[in-house]
Amino acid sequence: MLNFGVYSKLLCRLAGRNLIRHYAKSILSVMIGMLTIILLIIYAGNIASANKQLLSLPEAMEVTGRISNLEGSQDTGLAILAGSAAVLWSFHSLSVMEVLCIR
Repeated sequence: MLNFGVYSKLLCRLAGRNLIRHYAKSILSVMIGMLTIILLIIYAGNIASANKQLLSLPEAMEVTGRISNLEGSQDTGLAILAGSAAVLWSFHSLSVMEVLCIR
């Protein structure tokens, strides 16, 4: 087996020589890498903040809804599919709801 230390020194020397020879490209590459990392950190922070805000949203504000027909009244013509009604019933915060289900 060959000596790894010799090859690592050679590779470091070649990399340093190329960095000095192509310093403008090297600086550009480093700046692009730093900008990419900064943008990823900002993106991950925004996702974490959005998830925390989404979890605390039910306590922060009350959401109400009204089911009506196409004319805007609530007396006749209300037809909600059974699957949609099951989803509405699954919410814990709903208190009173009268739904006419069609199958």
